[in-house]
Amino acid sequence: MQRAVPYTTLLLLLQAAALGAGEYPALGEHWSLLGDFVYMRRTDIHNHTLVKDDNKRQCPGRCPNFTVIDTKDLVQNFDFEPGYRVGLGFIADPKNSFEGNFLYLQPWHAKKHAHADQSLSFPLSNQDYAQDFTDASFAQAEYSSQFWDLETNYLRHFGERGVHYFSLSGIIGLRYFHWDEQFKLIMGNPPDKSPYNIHTHNRMFGAQLGLDLQIHPNRWLFWNIFAKAGPFANHTEQRQFMGDQDDTVTLRHSKRQEREVGIYTDVAAQVGFRCFKHVYLHGGYQALFFSGLSLAPEQISHKVTGSAGKKDHTHGNAIIHGLFAGLMFSF
Repeated sequence: MQRAVPYTTLLLLLQAAALGAGEYPALGEHWSLLGDFVYMRRTDIHNHTLVKDDNKRQCPGRCPNFTVIDTKDLVQNFDFEPGYRVGLGFIADPKNSFEGNFLYLQPWHAKKHAHADQSLSFPLSNQDYAQDFTDASFAQAEYSSQFWDLETNYLRHFGERGVHYFSLSGIIGLRYFHWDEQFKLIMGNPPDKSPYNIHTHNRMFGAQLGLDLQIHPNRWLFWNIFAKAGPFANHTEQRQFMGDQDDTVTLRHSKRQEREVGIYTDVAAQVGFRCFKHVYLHGGYQALFFSGLSLAPEQISHKVTGSAGKKDHTHGNAIIHGLFAGLMFSF
């Protein structure tokens, strides 16, 4: 999976850009550059069985349960990954401001494998369909997920930020999410092995409304709580390939596109401190919730009919959450 934006640009951009709705520069300052370091994890997926072991030792209360790898195993193995957020803000007057933000995260990656004495299988509806995915001694599942997003917002301030103890702002804006995934299952009896590959793409264009509450007890310290939500139109694509007999036979090779409507929410809380006249430091926690996604592992089909794997399932859910810390420079 290729990176959409080189992560090395963080070193150049950390002094500039992104949580815009959080702070409000002093009166007379109209521009702000913001920069965040983010550290986030991807969670949540519908569970699907990937590999079973017919000789797996059974356990009381959950038997028979022969699953050795499933999709939740992979998502649970995702780590917190670093990234950055950059942006630019413009304050027209004490009541109106605008912002543009960009968030990029390093891809999440997970891998899990299993070994057995020719007792592993991918749970197809007909075990005679694939040779390498039945009575296998080796199985390895890999899952990668990559995310970035871009947003522009107009903010209407109902209290003078940085002056009043409480100030509330309304948010209206546009947002674009870019989400690519890759799933791979390799099975067989080495040296003979065959792959089951799935790639998905989500291109989500959305609108959002939100509120931002700032608490400003003194000129140096502030707290922020904000929430944004809205619908998005998702143009999705999924591609599948399944080989067999040491990848010399093609069982599946398809490509499908769909259009789906989903919803998302974005909530965060932060604390900030004005350390110099034009410099603010901040840090906090953020969580994004999505529905209506095309997720790679959820395209898996256990059927053996001619239409198997040719439908793009677009009802996936996902959560991204984690910490951020950064600075703002106003002028």
